[in-house]
Amino acid sequence: YSAQTQKSILDCVVDALDRQRTQFAIQISTSTLETDDVAALVRSACLNQPQLVVDFPAIDVTAYSGGSSQKIFGVTLRYGASASAVNDRRTLDGRVRTLTSTLTAGQQETPLQAALVVMRACEQRITTVSTAYDALVSGTADSCGLAMAYKAVCDALNIPCQVVSGRFQGTERCWNVVQVGGNYYHLDLSMQSETLWLRSDESMQSTYQWDAESCPACTTQSFIWRQGQKL
Repeated sequence: YSAQTQKSILDCVVDALDRQRTQFAIQISTSTLETDDVAALVRSACLNQPQLVVDFPAIDVTAYSGGSSQKIFGVTLRYGASASAVNDRRTLDGRVRTLTSTLTAGQQETPLQAALVVMRACEQRITTVSTAYDALVSGTADSCGLAMAYKAVCDALNIPCQVVSGRFQGTERCWNVVQVGGNYYHLDLSMQSETLWLRSDESMQSTYQWDAESCPACTTQSFIWRQGQKL
């Protein structure tokens, strides 16, 4: 692959995921990115493709060459499940359709109702890295799996949503930035119950750390929502 920008790097990774490639190389026309930066971009692409990444891979990135204007990085994705098992799991869309069948797309409260659907489908919390498949089919997931599951449901409903990878009180954590009523908010499903707390950037900054440039700004005041409440 050849990439000019970070966005195009993400597009390259998504294509490799779609083609089920476990090894590929990206020629990048920049001298500023290092292996850790590329690994973070690959991880971000995986997190935001819940229909393709049904078994979260270990990510290895190696810099093969680099000059003043470009570098070549080799990427290896190591899955715990076999290729046939990964392929069999790529049926998540059917489960998502079942879960969203009672939701009405277009209503302001739909993103919030969708969050409750995900949390009710995933009753158990674990510490190992998981995916949307684990959360919605097996009913067991960590913050990564919950965030990917919510992304999958929002994608099915055409709700703008992104998985964010960062830290909570120094510990790795995933959560979502989702659009509700035309504004973006942070929503950490692993910290919620039947009451949802939609948070602004300012509200999150005391305990969470993330790359603010990689996701939409959440500048609207935080609010709490309960089922049945109208926005």
